[in-house]
Amino acid sequence: MDLGSIAQVARRELPGALGLGKPGSALEKLTIKYEKGARLRFVGTVEALFNPNQFSLDYAVRWKPQEVAESGRGYFLKFKGDSYTPPTLALELFFDTYEEARGTGVGSFLRRNLTGTPLGLFPLATPSSTSVTQYTEQIVNLLRIDNNLHRPPICKLLWGKLQLFSGVLTALSQTFTFFQADGTPVRATLSCTFTLYRSTTFAMKALDLHSADVPKTRTLRAGETLSSVAAEEYDDPGQWRVLATANRIANPRAVTPGQVLRIPKLSP
Repeated sequence: MDLGSIAQVARRELPGALGLGKPGSALEKLTIKYEKGARLRFVGTVEALFNPNQFSLDYAVRWKPQEVAESGRGYFLKFKGDSYTPPTLALELFFDTYEEARGTGVGSFLRRNLTGTPLGLFPLATPSSTSVTQYTEQIVNLLRIDNNLHRPPICKLLWGKLQLFSGVLTALSQTFTFFQADGTPVRATLSCTFTLYRSTTFAMKALDLHSADVPKTRTLRAGETLSSVAAEEYDDPGQWRVLATANRIANPRAVTPGQVLRIPKLSP
């Protein structure tokens, strides 16, 4: 077998041998864009490797069993309007700093030696002592409350230009799989669950010309306030200030039914 054939075999088999995906599968770079400092300001970035052949989307609707009174043994399922649960995306992220070249923590050892020349299969690099936790902690931070948002951030999961999901990280399990002689962890697998942040209704609304991304006007109805309009238009009552500024309203309580409001698009 020549070196070219060896390279092809290694690219197919070595990730599975290292515990990074099944044989025959290829790891890809996943970019997570998350809110940082302000609502819908997706300027935070985390990169990781993931196996695009191994992630799952889960949907659930809860039906409550209700006994049939006549028999005491049979039952039928009763649906309640509050039984809907948001869809979730479950996937594993891989981080590796064992032979790190560029300080990314996203498996540079694999990328450098499996996607390069055949001679790259025989690395002479000195193993790194960089702890993988400095990268996995970036994922853990997605569970923590942002001081400006007063909640954990919304995340966008991007595979190249394709957005796989938009939601919040709701569950995380870390497994460290390789260590240096001094105990420094240099390889980790993170099992993550993201929950859809906005319902399908809001997702479809984002495609509509009447979405919050497009300026428009609307007429105030009886009982409406700037806060209630902001909640309906932007899914955030706190955006009433945007409406007040756009319409030059000094006193937000002084709005009246029939008043025409300009609804500006939100800045990214």
